[in-house]
Amino acid sequence: MKKLFSFMTMVFLTASLFAVEIVMSSDDTPISKTESGDWNEDYLFFGNDLDFTGNADNLYFFGNRLTYTGETKGIVAVGKSIEIDGNTDNNIHSIGETIYIKGDINGSLIE
Repeated sequence: MKKLFSFMTMVFLTASLFAVEIVMSSDDTPISKTESGDWNEDYLFFGNDLDFTGNADNLYFFGNRLTYTGETKGIVAVGKSIEIDGNTDNNIHSIGETIYIKGDINGSLIE
């Protein structure tokens, strides 16, 4: 738990908080979302499942299952199942039970 807290603190301190799309449910029900399009800012998701197709500055995912197709500067993903099919300009940081990555990474891959 201490490592997760340190990791999340690092993520939030390095993120550009001036341009963030935050997706959360208004009650205790976990949410699932399908998102497509081009985002000129960071995309932050707390929920259950996210199917994301498109582009975002950086993608921050904290949930159960992520399916991502597109291009981004960087990805931070914490979840049970993470599937990334696309290109990143910087880094991918991921923690998960099943991690599948296909595409070009022009930086570091930390799993």
